[in-house]
Amino acid sequence: MEPPPDPVRERMLALVRHAAAPVPTATLRTALGVRKQTLLALLHRLATEGAIRRAGRDGWTAAPQAVPGPDLLEGTGTR
Repeated sequence: MEPPPDPVRERMLALVRHAAAPVPTATLRTALGVRKQTLLALLHRLATEGAIRRAGRDGWTAAPQAVPGPDLLEGTGTR
């Protein structure tokens, strides 16, 4: 049986995916209303999963898609 979705995880992913610029850790902590330890554990887990990546000192961004879409494969000879 699959565990229920984590609402904090989903909210964090939404914040990072919809941000126009990298989101600082402090901003995520304030927006999510979680303890620093909880936030850092979640950031580490999401980075390990490849869902987000560190953008230097600027904060966190959504990781680019690992699998290119069909428009990126056209003209490469790959089928």
